[in-house]
Amino acid sequence: MEIKKTSIIDNNDSLYTGFNELDNLIGQLNTGLYVIGARPGMGKTSFLLNIIANMIANMHTKNDILFVSTNDSKQINLERLTSIISKIKIRVIQNDEIISDEQLKLMDEHPILKMVNSNQLNIITFNGQPKIDKISSIIHQSKSPISILIIDCLQDFIKENESSFEIQIEDLMESLKVLASEQNIPIIISASIERTVEQRSNKMPTSNDLIGNVEKYADVLLFLLRPEYYQIFDKNEKTYANISVTKNGLTVTGIENITVSPSPNAPTVSASAVSINLGGTVTVTATGGSGVFRWYDNANAGTLLYTGATFSAPVCSGNLWVTEYNGSCEGLRTMVTVTIAPTTIAASATSFCGAGSPVTLTASPADATITYTWTSLTAPATVAPATGGSSVTSSLSQTSDFRLTATKGACAAESNISIGVY
Repeated sequence: MEIKKTSIIDNNDSLYTGFNELDNLIGQLNTGLYVIGARPGMGKTSFLLNIIANMIANMHTKNDILFVSTNDSKQINLERLTSIISKIKIRVIQNDEIISDEQLKLMDEHPILKMVNSNQLNIITFNGQPKIDKISSIIHQSKSPISILIIDCLQDFIKENESSFEIQIEDLMESLKVLASEQNIPIIISASIERTVEQRSNKMPTSNDLIGNVEKYADVLLFLLRPEYYQIFDKNEKTYANISVTKNGLTVTGIENITVSPSPNAPTVSASAVSINLGGTVTVTATGGSGVFRWYDNANAGTLLYTGATFSAPVCSGNLWVTEYNGSCEGLRTMVTVTIAPTTIAASATSFCGAGSPVTLTASPADATITYTWTSLTAPATVAPATGGSSVTSSLSQTSDFRLTATKGACAAESNISIGVY
């Protein structure tokens, strides 16, 4: 996403987004919660980074800016911010390509690096589950005042296998509301939108599309829509993102102050489906534009597994998704279906009449690179050998259960079987 140049100058230490039309609608950023809702691919992260860049470039704050990212590393976020302000393509920055003396001077002197070096811009990334209390602790321990907290994104704070999604959203929003009031700062946080918006002819999200009861706690709601994403724009015109703003029940739509570069197309892959045994290596190559390819374990968000055109690594479970990143935003993801041969047990017989009958258990697939461990779950039945080997024999005196554990590297799978003795 590329942002139209703004020239907002404020002699006070007031906070603004740096987008003229948007600031005319919502005014300065006051104490409270500002929620930016959008579907994936609309540019939520890029929008947040551009707000930070605008604040730094226009010197809207003398205090610290705290940016919490749950998606990209601190290094990637810094590279993107550097690219936004310096206007040097992020590919050049990331690949250490040759740049002019003027560009070098600009990179050495631009405000972002100065703020980072003085710890005035604090970027926090979470490798695991992000927590509000951790963020609150960082703010309380900060040696200098925090002027604004920006978080990307709300749904990443949700914990699986705990209370309901809706309850967790309410708890998070309430905690952020308290934090904003306690610290007397604005908090901006991005949030995901329900898939139902994809089924409508009007793709602009509304408060009804927010996941969870976010509207109850938000002071200002902003929704992003990139018409180019849905191919509902005039290709002869410059592409842009629309913003819909809801404040105090008043909704204004169609603000076209954010110009964007088209997102990359979904990559083409050398194989759309791959079959492997447990722990087998998947090798797939992606092709597309001139951007960087990112491989994930989920269709949306997920864990970044690898960066590069050719993914070649063992896969323990699930499918792969690859997207192209052009330095500003990611394009649509292409799925690679990974089918892993199940670990199964075949028995020479599944039942016997009378005790003492031997049974031979054979593991599948017959892969010498997989370690098989056999365990008797019913005493006094035994298996020999206890570990190793894809086939074992046991003499049974009663109905017995057995477990087969297959391991290869970090991958593991189990299978059980019961043999009846009557």
